[in-house]
Amino acid sequence: MLDAFANQLKSSLGIESLTDYFLIDERKVKWLNYRLEILFEQHEGQAFVRFRVTNFTGSGNNGRRRKAYPWPVADPANPVEIVQITRAILAANAPEAEVIDPRSRFGRFFDRLCGVTRINTMPEIARCVAFGREEFFTARIDEDSRGRIVTIMIERGKGRAPFWFRLPIETVQVLHDRFAPHVQE
Repeated sequence: MLDAFANQLKSSLGIESLTDYFLIDERKVKWLNYRLEILFEQHEGQAFVRFRVTNFTGSGNNGRRRKAYPWPVADPANPVEIVQITRAILAANAPEAEVIDPRSRFGRFFDRLCGVTRINTMPEIARCVAFGREEFFTARIDEDSRGRIVTIMIERGKGRAPFWFRLPIETVQVLHDRFAPHVQE
């Protein structure tokens, strides 16, 4: 029902779906299930990839959190942007990567108290102008009892809260592996 409403709203705004959502990865990490789906769509001649992340516990009947966000791509048949973003995240996860940690001493203490280890922070992975405003991807990789979790944030301009979602690092690897062999850079 909610999907039908979203599709009707998108079509009234002139957003045309080029594909249906297709599953990239679904995995259970401790008590929480993560599902990443993407679709390609077009608005006023600009192609977008829409990431849809769903987190849920149990069967998914309650406690479901779904977030979706579009990111512009030059060519849906050759989504170089997805490969560049995932490659940057995976490189920051490598043991030899330079570690960036902008937290204060208090922030590091609080994370340590909560059992969270910051692996790395990527201040800016990609930048674009979409819908008349400049946006950019940032990410951080943390490790806790669930394993390594990537928090991806889309900064949407000064004075606006970032849009964010979390994925296991393995899901980012699956997304990269899905598109990297087929993309021509």
